Amino acid sequence: MAGMIGLPCSELARYSDFLPSLVGLQKPPGTVFMKATSLGPANGLNGIARAFLAQPELGWLFLTNDDNLYPPDTIPRLLAHGVDVVSGLYFGRIQPFEPILFDSVEMKDGKKWYNRHLMRPGERGLIRAAAVGDGCLLVQRRVMEATPDPWWEYGETLTDACDHDVVFSRKVREAGFGLWCDLDVRVDHITTMAVRPARAEDGSWQVHLCQGENRKIALPAAHKGDNVTKQGG
Repeated sequence: MAGMIGLPCSELARYSDFLPSLVGLQKPPGTVFMKATSLGPANGLNGIARAFLAQPELGWLFLTNDDNLYPPDTIPRLLAHGVDVVSGLYFGRIQPFEPILFDSVEMKDGKKWYNRHLMRPGERGLIRAAAVGDGCLLVQRRVMEATPDPWWEYGETLTDACDHDVVFSRKVREAGFGLWCDLDVRVDHITTMAVRPARAEDGSWQVHLCQGENRKIALPAAHKGDNVTKQGG
């Protein structure tokens, strides 16, 4: 059955590598695409959902973000599970790069707090989730029809938080549906870093990949004689 691929974004896509990834997605015949331009992701996602429900021949909705890169077979692999809502696995763009995947919910100071799933050695396949992100999310039509509009809203955890994904997950659970994540569908999350030349205490050169002054990843620098293939700048 055909579905809809949805992209909420602003006027410009953030990363050029996203477009080939989107175009390369395998999809059933008849699948349509919709881009919603908005200053806020919740508004864009709700617009996509309404357009999806207005086309009764579409059986599923697959949501993307313009800072993700997808394996070509992402959609058929997620569809094969036949579950209500399923996400691929991707990590946050900022250190400590935690999974965008939550396995429990607790109340604290009158607010719901979603505890991130911590990856376990050897873990793979399909797992249950309390909440998932919306950057690689496949939702069956029955879920969207049974879940109230607006599906995505802000302010469940903090009033200024961009937490529309956990709000959607809560509404899905309250409507009686399950959420899942396929740990074997692994999705890239693009970020920006500064590449800084640095020297270690032993005098060797390093490359520091920096996200803010106090966030960095140290890698050995290429040295004369290394087998280095130049790519880009």
